[in-house]
Amino acid sequence: MKSVILFLILACSCFPVSLAWAFGSPPKGRALVNEHGCGACHAWDGSARPEGIPKLAGQKYGYLVRALTHLKFKEVTSDQETVIRRIHPIMNEMARSLKTTEIADIAAFYSTRACIGPVDVDVANIVQPQGVEKCEVCHGGMRSNPWADTPYLAGQDRAYLLAELRRLWEDSKGQDDEVERHHRLSEIMFDEGKQYKLEDLADYFAALPCRPPNVGNP
Repeated sequence: MKSVILFLILACSCFPVSLAWAFGSPPKGRALVNEHGCGACHAWDGSARPEGIPKLAGQKYGYLVRALTHLKFKEVTSDQETVIRRIHPIMNEMARSLKTTEIADIAAFYSTRACIGPVDVDVANIVQPQGVEKCEVCHGGMRSNPWADTPYLAGQDRAYLLAELRRLWEDSKGQDDEVERHHRLSEIMFDEGKQYKLEDLADYFAALPCRPPNVGNP
């Protein structure tokens, strides 16, 4: 387990995508959110009330830029290996039309909104599911999340978390769907291959306050 966690730390810190993003303009981002109709699913402020839709408010700027960029190009490769694949017909079409500066502006707007999630949570009473320590290396939780471009999962919508976990798990098993997620670390994240744990992981992160202790938004 220690060797797996060490590998994940190194992988998170050596991701082959540039992190040198200039911070965008939140006012321009809000205008773009209105123009492209982002609020229809995510709400204008990123609160995303419908189940299964990710909350964007307070999410990391670096992650939002990276996610929209991945959705724009669908795949990221390194040394002829697919590192990231994000297939989502609606989001691919929307992101494809965005310029790099517009992606930065939208990310700046949502990242500067107040995060929305559980309040008055006694984290001492939240049971940590087996294997969550591997997730928290890159995503935080009760532990800090030091990386600029890995998403906060704490306080995220449970249905969205579960759907994305299932897609990553299915990808690690070679299964495909209309909406696809591939991450080069999937096989390591799900090395034990037991899908029943996914519900426990989704429950855990959704129950946490949306801004974990000692973690800021870079």
